[in-house]
Amino acid sequence: MAQHTEERIAHGALVFVAPHPVLAELARDLARGITDPAVMALPVDILVGLHRLRPRLPALGRRQLGIQTEQIRDAEGRPMWKKVRPGRLRKHLLACHRVLDLSVSNAPVYGLAGRLLRHRLDFGPYVFPQRIPDFVPGKEAVFFGAANDRRADLVARHGIRMLPNGVFGAALAAELAGAAAVVNLHYTEGVYTEAPRLLAACLAGKPVMSEPLAPPLVAGRHYLPLGPLPTQPDLAALQARFATEIAARHRFAEILLKMRRA
Repeated sequence: MAQHTEERIAHGALVFVAPHPVLAELARDLARGITDPAVMALPVDILVGLHRLRPRLPALGRRQLGIQTEQIRDAEGRPMWKKVRPGRLRKHLLACHRVLDLSVSNAPVYGLAGRLLRHRLDFGPYVFPQRIPDFVPGKEAVFFGAANDRRADLVARHGIRMLPNGVFGAALAAELAGAAAVVNLHYTEGVYTEAPRLLAACLAGKPVMSEPLAPPLVAGRHYLPLGPLPTQPDLAALQARFATEIAARHRFAEILLKMRRA
């Protein structure tokens, strides 16, 4: 595993700590979604990507929130990424005031510590902004992310435009601005939800086209299955359902507000 320097991103009193460029992109997107000054004023350090960070004690006078981003099990209970060490996650659970795991399917990984400290654990895609952008029309379906043979095959089969690996920040935002939909392709076979990519799509005002995602997301209602793009009115209607039924119920600010009484 390549070593990267930890990046610290301040947003008001909130400080995001990210040990990899992909995780730093997620941190910046999470920060963009926090617009309420009262939430921005919370003295919270947010560790983004617990699998790449060593457990640490909170700084004096500050709260510590850990975010676990990886797919360890899918929605059907199948083991996924085996490089994540459950023991490290349990130590983070002991060290942090609260841990947000973006996948409900990962709950069994926390074992006895997870059951005893359930009050410190949140599960689900709680990444979305306080103010959800309106639908923005575009021209084509676009995928961004690391390439492998599986993804390359799906891109070729469905005529999807794939961005070069390593496009972040303003360059990525510019590419997504002209897209009709953001495509989500699993790195490996399974039923799971890549919440960071859904957040990027939401911030750009774009619907998601994807392979099967985990509940509560429903294909055809909250996201498009892989295939031809529907009409602009249909895309707008789907994005509106996603906004009200998924994004509005999974705002990142909800987790931060719990830190006041953690």
